[in-house]
Amino acid sequence: MTLHYWQKIIFKPATVGLWMLPLLYGMLHLYATAHNPGITFDSRHYLAAARHFASTGTLAGSEGDAYYEYAPLYPLMLSLAKEKMLLWATWLNRLSVMMSILIMLVLARKYIIHPYLWWLYGCSLVFSTPLLLIGSFVWTEPFFLLLLTLQFWLWLRYLKGGNNISFILACLTACLLCLQRNAGVYFLIFTFFWLVVYHQEKFFKAVAYLCIGGTGFIYWQLRAYMVSDTSHNVALQPFAQHFATNFYHHLEALSLWFLPPFDPALIIPVAFISWLLLGYYAHRYIASEKRLLLYGVAFVLAGYVVFLSGMWWEISVEDAERFTAVIYPVGMLGVFSAADSLSGVFSKRKKLLAAVMISIWLVYPVFRSVKNVVFWHRQLSAYQIKARPKACLKTTKQLNLTYSNMLYRIEINTAANRAVFGFRFLLYHT
Repeated sequence: MTLHYWQKIIFKPATVGLWMLPLLYGMLHLYATAHNPGITFDSRHYLAAARHFASTGTLAGSEGDAYYEYAPLYPLMLSLAKEKMLLWATWLNRLSVMMSILIMLVLARKYIIHPYLWWLYGCSLVFSTPLLLIGSFVWTEPFFLLLLTLQFWLWLRYLKGGNNISFILACLTACLLCLQRNAGVYFLIFTFFWLVVYHQEKFFKAVAYLCIGGTGFIYWQLRAYMVSDTSHNVALQPFAQHFATNFYHHLEALSLWFLPPFDPALIIPVAFISWLLLGYYAHRYIASEKRLLLYGVAFVLAGYVVFLSGMWWEISVEDAERFTAVIYPVGMLGVFSAADSLSGVFSKRKKLLAAVMISIWLVYPVFRSVKNVVFWHRQLSAYQIKARPKACLKTTKQLNLTYSNMLYRIEINTAANRAVFGFRFLLYHT
């Protein structure tokens, strides 16, 4: 195979977007985390547990206590790097999101036929503030997103006549999903219900999937029950204590995917009307096979949001955007797939008008993501710790920066992990 052959493969129109778009995300992420990834309260626990496991072979929290409130897989992966955990965490996040984008772009070719809409969908992934957000901090979401994307791909392969290998891999991926984040159990449960409702002939496979996929979660919760009191056990917390507030904040976070912040009183009516319109047009104009997929995706994602809203603590809008970032690629695939199907019933003039409107809309996520990438780059570089570790231990800085109305706690570790500087800043400035 000559060099000319590979040049034709790499640069032909059918494949250039598959490597160029994930690479573009990688460049944005590289700039945002050029100095260090962001360290939050959760990040401290992940890093502390990873360091403890690397040195002693057991997981422990940041205060040396038992590690049970968080799932174990992420600290175990971080412990592989030992002395360079921040660098490893940065690259793990970056590659996880890039691989997720690549998989979704490959899948999108089956559900978004129009090439222009496919490119717009790819750009919406690359210039996605939620995906750039979770990738720029030491969080569990990026690898969770990769596992979720793999699960989505494996189930589509299996339901379209794939062999049992796809099913077995989907079960194993579901088990890892629950070990990466406790929220993985929500996807496990609602995927099971989706299979039971829409694919009754796969009932026994659905039961097997639930049992195999849930083993990791059950094991970890039993361990947490044995080493902790019930006040800290995730599985035994009260449900729906702040449901109304949390559900509203999740709707607000989802609305930021499409529009800048607007009147909070309009969020619920706009969301309700949007769902009704999408359901009406899907039922009337979209082919049955694709409509079944859209219903299934909407069912699983809506169930995930509802269960997240039932958490025992009050979730802020910025936390809601972090938690819903993992459903962004699949959710946007549903939106662009529906737009692609609806374009088939439009006249040429209406198709052109719709393409122009979507192109204009894309300006919003592009500007928002670029603005936040520059902001994260400047903030993380401005507070690099230059002093010696002993001097750092005596110093703490608290800053308030008025960039938006969303508050987040960020803590930056030194390279020696000897001191922690904290400052508060407003995360998004849309």
